[in-house]
Amino acid sequence: MFAIGPRGRKLSPALAQTLPLLELAIGDVTLEATDAIVNPSGGGQVDQAVQRTAGPALDAALRERIAELAPPRLMPGQIVVTSGFELRTKHVLHCAPPIYADDPVRARTELEASHAEALRVARRLGLTSISIPAIATGAHRFPLPEAAVIATRVVIEGIRGQTTLRLVRFVLDGPATLDIYADAARRHLALR
Repeated sequence: MFAIGPRGRKLSPALAQTLPLLELAIGDVTLEATDAIVNPSGGGQVDQAVQRTAGPALDAALRERIAELAPPRLMPGQIVVTSGFELRTKHVLHCAPPIYADDPVRARTELEASHAEALRVARRLGLTSISIPAIATGAHRFPLPEAAVIATRVVIEGIRGQTTLRLVRFVLDGPATLDIYADAARRHLALR
């Protein structure tokens, strides 16, 4: 079970104790103080903002973590974790966003895997909260409505019935994006 609500929604203490919360908020993921944020690495606007705010130590740590991979390249669907450095968050979960134009079918699978793996890694680390931007919808040109359907479905299914993550927040860039994600979440919930 879970609840959907805007940032700042007051839940009764009993409800807050029993339900993971899915929040949809307009904001800047670099300002999030959740246990972790997801950074779609690869040069897009969110990645640039995360790198700029966290400072140069983040880039060095990310390069080090990627060098440990075999092959030494972050692939869509993979997550590597670094400290948040100068960010308010403790951890940054870096993913490689899929490029929609290259292969839309593969991109859908990779976007799904990126969200699922971020939740899995967050649970493995014992985190209780995570903030996620609209992965791949900017520079990587994943159609926003399609990305919203995939992201909300994977997150809703990923937090259903688990007890570790208490808050998953989608941090979105404006009212139009928030409306698209909220509509996708509502449609998925109506099907349940």
